This record gives sequence, structure tokens and C-alpha cells, in this order.
Amino acid sequence: MGINIPAETAVKILQRLGLSLVGRPTDEQAHFRAPTYRRDLTREIDLVEEVARIYGYDKLPSDVVVPLCTSSKSQRERIVERIGETLTAVGFYESMTPAFTSAADRQWFQPRGDAAPLSVDHSSRRQENLLRQTLIPSLVGSRRANERQGNFGVKLFEVAKVYLAADPDREEREVEPWMIGLVAGESYVDLKGVVELLAKRVNPRSEVSVRPSSIGQFTPGRGAEVLLNGELWGWLGELDRKICDAADLRDGVCVAELDLERLEQTADLVPRAERLPEYPG
Repeated sequence: MGINIPAETAVKILQRLGLSLVGRPTDEQAHFRAPTYRRDLTREIDLVEEVARIYGYDKLPSDVVVPLCTSSKSQRERIVERIGETLTAVGFYESMTPAFTSAADRQWFQPRGDAAPLSVDHSSRRQENLLRQTLIPSLVGSRRANERQGNFGVKLFEVAKVYLAADPDREEREVEPWMIGLVAGESYVDLKGVVELLAKRVNPRSEVSVRPSSIGQFTPGRGAEVLLNGELWGWLGELDRKICDAADLRDGVCVAELDLERLEQTADLVPRAERLPEYPG
């Protein structure tokens, strides 16, 4: 910011704003837990801005050179970028959907069975008051909205969080995992090819396989669990016609949902060249 604000002053400002101090602060760093109603406070810079706002913008000099440093994309950011490039290249459009869904829409896809969803009791959320456990119902709703506007055959994807539990003592990947959701009017075989392409684009040596799935929303015999290098990665299949009718879809759809972190664990974005065999045979 161009000025030095005493650490004790900064801590008091953040505490008065409702943040809880975690551990003992030092002159170099302090850890805080933001209140649930301050969803905008997710990064260190967000706290810096709050301190500056309360301390007073008028006290910040306008003629001081602020030190800057270069930054680079994180591994996850590069993987998400690679996913977007790959899917848009094969005709998909990225979608951004709300994290809430309704009890009726939730029935369209339940890969984790009947696990009770998290809900919000608020006057503004009387109908769509459930936190999604999967991205698929939201994407199916987006496809339906496109069909109603005459955009038939649209292929959609989203990379976002789902919400499985409210337990601050468990790791984020267990309670709020990042998933990759795909919805398209393609056949099971075609969408399986897209899933395999995603894996290969992140690591050319990845091996994708499938095994039968018992998810009730799939057409019998046309649903599978997807394995990445032998470990569960997600689900892939054709939605049953009764689900498409309940969602008011004209055309049938095939869906896939994949664990982003599982893909990230296998990442090799810059593979090394290997010497070709001198005597192939």
C-alpha cells in the first residue's frame, strides 16, 4: 500500500470487522477466519484491502512506488485452462451455474446415492435452497434453457465445486471437491472419447477405463464408473428417458462428471520427449 501500518492496528481492524484471530499474531503474519457472511474474503489481498479501507484511503500517499513482483499460474489454473481449451476445441461451451438447486432438480442425477444435501433456510431461497452435490442437474437445466431458445444440440461443461458436507475439521477436497461436469447430446461412445481426450491432454500416459455403474438415473446398460489409472475418477452415461422427460428436454443427453483433483494428481503438462526405438519391430 506504500505505508507501514502497525501489525497491532491491522489485527484490531480485522477483528472489529468480525474476523476471528487464529493463533498468535506476529509482526510478519497473522491468520484469520472470515465470518460466514463475508464470502468475499478469500485471499490475503482481500484482508489488505479491508485494512486500507478502515485505516483510511486518505492516509495512503499517491507518490510512493508500490513494489510489484511477477507471478505465475498455479498447477490447477494451468490444468483448468487446458481443460477449457480441449473442450472448446471439440465444440463445448463453458457454463457458469448457481451453486443452489431444488429438491426436484436434484433427482435428475444422484451419483452419491441418497446422501442428505446441505440446505439454506432463508426467505430468498424458498425453492432452490439446496447446495448442489453434483454439477449435472444445473447443466441439464442450462441445456433445457437453450432448447427453449431454439439452440438444440448445445454441449456444455463446467468446472466448479460441489458441496457434500459442512465439516471444518475435514479437508476441503473431501467436503467441497472440484468437479468437471459435461452434458451433451452425443452418444455414450462419443462422450467417452472426450473423457479420454481430457485425460490424455493432461498426461499423455494416462489410462482411462470404465466399469458398470449402478446409478439409477442412467439408462440400463449405458452408464459406467470412470477409472483413471485404475482409480475411480467419476461417472459417465446416458440419462434415462424418464429423467429427460422430467427435465423437459426434447433430445436425449449423455453426461459425465469427473474429479478435478484426481486429474491434477496425474498431471504432466510438459512431457519429456522420448528417444524413438532404433530398431522398431
